[in-house]
Amino acid sequence: MNVELISRRPATPSNRPPLLFVHGAWSGAWIWEEHFLEYFAARGFDAYAPSLRAHGGSGSERPLRWIPISDFVEDVARVAATLGRPPIIVGHSMGGLIVQHYVRTHEVEGTALLCSVPPGGIARSSLRVARHHPLAMLKVNLTMSLRPLIDHLGIAHHLLSSPSMPLDRFRPYQARLRDDSFRAFMDMLALGLPGKPTTRAPVLVLGAGDDFLFDEHDVRATAAAYGVEAEIIPGLGHTVMLEPAWESVAERLGAWLDAHWPAHG
Repeated sequence: MNVELISRRPATPSNRPPLLFVHGAWSGAWIWEEHFLEYFAARGFDAYAPSLRAHGGSGSERPLRWIPISDFVEDVARVAATLGRPPIIVGHSMGGLIVQHYVRTHEVEGTALLCSVPPGGIARSSLRVARHHPLAMLKVNLTMSLRPLIDHLGIAHHLLSSPSMPLDRFRPYQARLRDDSFRAFMDMLALGLPGKPTTRAPVLVLGAGDDFLFDEHDVRATAAAYGVEAEIIPGLGHTVMLEPAWESVAERLGAWLDAHWPAHG
């Protein structure tokens, strides 16, 4: 099975651990390529972003609808094994839940969770979406497809972006979004939750002030599970790496990286 892997490396090799970015639902490695890979390569990190199976340019032997979270964890493990040393792993949204599973059984240098699915799952988020977009959520359950949540420009913008993201700027991103696994959706609700965190590596938990999918309560629940303080970056929507103010979250992640893994440490 082919796995798409997008990478950027610093102009001058450094001793810093590799960064492994794990995307969330509906997207692929491309979501990190827009800004983050170049940004962190310029800060001295080898930066890697795989597309999970059946996402982006990655293949799959199993139909997308029935791919469980555990298969996506295997994808991350397969890529991480090629990096030569344990990575600092960064997960966004569904990718955050995948990362939470991964760090239970694999060594990492550090973990950053951005607008992540909380360890307790997406029940609160799903109810919030159902209240605001009942017809789309009904279609999700009737068709066993997550496409109804991203097919309509207005709904996708509301779920994934902040009010500061112009519709015309968001439109090309929405055009790249694809359906996702209904089995993974069920795993995120209840069937595949990660359990009590066990990692002893440094953990950063960041949320976005205008994130509709995972609000401040969800972000603080994630942070509490790891025994750290949540940080909420104002003015950003869920897809923080594509927002007009994406640099604010990149700078905060960069400062955390510099504090733990200085360039000449």
